Amino acid sequence: MLKDELTREQLIPKGYPFYNLVPHQQFISLLEQKAPAAVIAATKRNPELAGGAYPSLPAV
Repeated sequence: MLKDELTREQLIPKGYPFYNLVPHQQFISLLEQKAPAAVIAATKRNPELAGGAYPSLPAV
């Protein structure tokens, strides 16, 4: 399970032509080399990183 520093920001996609962060590409490369069966990442509510409003429960 990925957490803490590894989940503080979204990773820039591999091969993204406009913006490239070396630490992100190194992390993606490491994932590809180790070939995990699955990746589980946990994050808290943060619309700046999650890209949208958190869904609310309907009023009862």
